[in-house]
Amino acid sequence: MSEFSRAIQHLRDYVAIPSVNPMGRDDVPDTIAGETRLALHLESELRALAVDAVRVGEGDRQSVVAEVRCADPGADTVLVASHSDTVPIDHMEIDPFSPDVVEGRLFGRGSCDTKGGMAALVAALERVLPSGGLARNLVVVGEADEELSSRGVFD
Repeated sequence: MSEFSRAIQHLRDYVAIPSVNPMGRDDVPDTIAGETRLALHLESELRALAVDAVRVGEGDRQSVVAEVRCADPGADTVLVASHSDTVPIDHMEIDPFSPDVVEGRLFGRGSCDTKGGMAALVAALERVLPSGGLARNLVVVGEADEELSSRGVFD
């Protein structure tokens, strides 16, 4: 499978996992609210690549933080931060969690936001890590609650 196809598959997986930020509202169903389902999935994917990954935060509003250290003790560290929450699904005319590809475009909640960036990053790590690692240290953050108060960066 090509790297492009892997990135698309990851994006389809991420869109299918609801991670709606309730935005302080009480009418967002628990079945779609919160980022923890996506954080669990990302943590599992990253650990499968031998990346040191942990979840931080509590309850259904968890973030994932991961680190890959390179062999060079003096290497710089690069931070790639992406938020894992989406805005609510009010007034959507498509199934928000059905990652359908139509005319070469992937649709679904979060598909054109940073779920795409995380999908590309994980696909790139799948390609690069088995062939010898990175030239720099890498910290990856999938942050909860970017859409409202960015509390995921404090946990």
